[in-house]
Amino acid sequence: MTAIGETGIPAADRTPSRAWRKLKANKGALVGLAIIAFFAILAIAAPFFRFPIRTPQAGRQSARPRPPPIGLAPTISAATFFPG
Repeated sequence: MTAIGETGIPAADRTPSRAWRKLKANKGALVGLAIIAFFAILAIAAPFFRFPIRTPQAGRQSARPRPPPIGLAPTISAATFFPG
């Protein structure tokens, strides 16, 4: 006689090996599990990898345009466009 739990399934049939067999039978579930596992491992390992951000001006601070300091901005007047 086997013990029957709350689910109504005999305890012998509720083993992890049965769940794994059912998962292996469903190929879509295996692909989904593999994708989730890949991203989980990637998220855990991400802090250990540092990928430098490469931009053309990354190393040249002087090449970046900087705004003028407040109060020292040039004024635009008619003489700027119509010298004379």
